[in-house]
Amino acid sequence: MRLVVLAVLALPALAAAQPGPDDPTPPGMTPLVVPPPAPPSGLDLADQRDAAADRAFGASTALVVPRGTADVSIRAGSGVLDTSVAIGLGAGLELSADYGRGGNESMAGAALKLAVVREGLFGLAIEGGYHSTNNQDTANPDGSVWSAGVAASLCSDSSCAVLLSVTAGEVGDGNNHTGTYATGSVLFGTGGFRPILEVAVASGQSAEFLGVRMGGHSVAIDVGIAAASSDDDEDGGAVIPLFGLTVRP
Repeated sequence: MRLVVLAVLALPALAAAQPGPDDPTPPGMTPLVVPPPAPPSGLDLADQRDAAADRAFGASTALVVPRGTADVSIRAGSGVLDTSVAIGLGAGLELSADYGRGGNESMAGAALKLAVVREGLFGLAIEGGYHSTNNQDTANPDGSVWSAGVAASLCSDSSCAVLLSVTAGEVGDGNNHTGTYATGSVLFGTGGFRPILEVAVASGQSAEFLGVRMGGHSVAIDVGIAAASSDDDEDGGAVIPLFGLTVRP
């Protein structure tokens, strides 16, 4: 009798536990639960909202152009014009080509940048390039310049309200002259109006840029002033206005 009572009492519970016609889960199996996608990291957000995320004004960041995407960039100021095109090849690799001209000097070449680390708030990339040069003011106008270095970027928080980037490396020319370079840049803010501070030093010369970046995912406009100086300048360098435009369709 006790067994019958237990069976009667247990039947409703057992019936409820069995898969019915509307329950697709077979007996003894747990429904597959797909976890929600992880939220974008700080570097992801910086990349998504900035058409020129792979650079400050002139200095590199550790970010690269996304796979299958290209951007076109123009940098100009005081008789100098530089145009470049960068393409994301995938696997963290970016290929760029550029042409610049100022006065009687011109430069054309290509560069590669490979993102080797991209974890949350931190990114690290290696980069290198080769350019041919022409200077009509010299006895031997044709020459070349190469460079190789690393770039590191760090977001201040999960929204990347401040993006700090540094680069360092070596530069040389076709006459076996070599030197070192280093840059540092800070991009402030997350909206459509972000201040930029940039400093660069190379072989006894230095340059500073202070400006703002306006725009977003598809178009970025940089406007500011720069001062350049060298060890031979006694009165300091001249201050010139600079303009930049980057379009990433």
